[in-house]
Amino acid sequence: PLFTPLSQMGDWGLGVGLYFSTLRSITMLTFVAGLMNIPNFIYFSGPDYSDNQEGLRDLLKGSAICTLQEWVPCEGCVKDDFLSGRFGIGTRPNATNPSEDIELAFARHNDCDGATFQQGMINFGTMLLVLVGILVINFFQKRAEIAFDEDEQTAQDYSIRIQNPPDDAVDPTEWRTYFKKAFGAHATVVTVALDNDPLIRA
Repeated sequence: PLFTPLSQMGDWGLGVGLYFSTLRSITMLTFVAGLMNIPNFIYFSGPDYSDNQEGLRDLLKGSAICTLQEWVPCEGCVKDDFLSGRFGIGTRPNATNPSEDIELAFARHNDCDGATFQQGMINFGTMLLVLVGILVINFFQKRAEIAFDEDEQTAQDYSIRIQNPPDDAVDPTEWRTYFKKAFGAHATVVTVALDNDPLIRA
């Protein structure tokens, strides 16, 4: 697949050719989208967002993960509202009854600045690029489908479909005889499909 010309992929079938054509197009589209997001990677991994994201694995640096966090009081919060590790319970002495402790809810708060206008516009531009790219890929895939189909000889090229047959014409042998007498044609395979899908599904 790496060195075979795309025009020859259709030799393995229409679906194989379209698969590798789509794969190449999606690869190019996501590569360009990744290049557009390089400023975001630099910002999120830099000192302005999360102090260089200390403690993260290299593959996670450049993502929007915030490593600057602190515990803050969260009045009325319950554990079920938070993911694991982001909720805790603390205690303090009761001022009116020192022998009792009062439970306090705390939540882990991100101190990162968050996305700026520049990051938002880059994400918006990336979304537009992907949407337009998918439309363009769909257009060229239809053209590629025609090119692959015309380049190969398939059973579909020698098949016909009768869309308005008589209601009682349900015998394949009768159809084969009709084709031979009326057109002098030899029908290798004749299939009669009954329009009874609602009955089968019932």
